[in-house]
Amino acid sequence: MGIDVISSSANKGMQVYASTGQMLVQAQIAGLLAGELQSVNRMAGGAITAYGTVINTSNTTVVRTGACVVYGLLIISTGGAGANTVSVWDGVSTAAGTTIVSSAAITGVNTVVPIGPVGVGMLFTTGMTVQQSTASAVYPLLAF
Repeated sequence: MGIDVISSSANKGMQVYASTGQMLVQAQIAGLLAGELQSVNRMAGGAITAYGTVINTSNTTVVRTGACVVYGLLIISTGGAGANTVSVWDGVSTAAGTTIVSSAAITGVNTVVPIGPVGVGMLFTTGMTVQQSTASAVYPLLAF
């Protein structure tokens, strides 16, 4: 008895028939599997992030209002000479937030200031606020 596989539309389901025409198996996947990324049709093998809006000011910036998962800050320019630092709060202000990173050194371009353990996202429950000592260009790395 031979087996033919037919009706495998969009990788969402398939039917397996014997060569005699008798259906042997019918399977249907209801949606994406855990960790499957529809946009790239692949399984995630680790942390996947998207960069937020660039912060290019020495002022305090509210990056996000509401919960988010943060992996770090990608430094794309250092903002000049001197001791450049960045601080991060879980909250929508420095006064109302919990300090997560206090005066971390910005050491150079194309470096990452991690938020928590390297490679592990940290859940910010109420928002994200960033303050820089100089106008370095920083991208927050957020889970999507």
